[in-house]
Amino acid sequence: MFIDGVLDPTFLHQILRYDPETGKLFWLTRSSDLFDDRGQMQESNAARWNSRWAGTEAFTALRAGYRRGLIFRKIYTAHRVIWAMQTGDWPKVLVDHMDNDRGNNRWVNLRQATHSQNQCNKRMLLANTSGFKGVSLHKQNGKWQATISLHGKQRHLGYFDSPELAEHRVNAERRSLHTEFGRVA
Repeated sequence: MFIDGVLDPTFLHQILRYDPETGKLFWLTRSSDLFDDRGQMQESNAARWNSRWAGTEAFTALRAGYRRGLIFRKIYTAHRVIWAMQTGDWPKVLVDHMDNDRGNNRWVNLRQATHSQNQCNKRMLLANTSGFKGVSLHKQNGKWQATISLHGKQRHLGYFDSPELAEHRVNAERRSLHTEFGRVA
């Protein structure tokens, strides 16, 4: 079950079923050897657990939009468990939801990403008043300022007469710097 204190990804297939089309996990029937107690109590615990949970959807608790669940009293996020189940290895970096929907764990929506790449895929901030990601009004000169961030550093791209022109400049730079992780809105 555990290798050097880390849950073995191959073991996940003994306790969970993943549907890559829906992105959902389901609990499988558990054998009595997965329960702590000995003898008849162990079988009773397995029967009780299976009658309540086997076949039901797993990882249904939400925190900050992420699906979470317990495996042997430890909290795991569904997207990381799914990555481990599908690849045979726990993710080395972050697992990014391409569409920014943290509850959408369909396999086609998940990809590994560095912190910087994950930041490139962020949605437009709620406080944004221009309507365009990376565009803000520069109050001193009355022009629209275009900026883009990469690796935690903000880069100034210039001032423009309209927010649309500033957006055009930001999007061109985003395609170049952020590649497939770049998000326009």
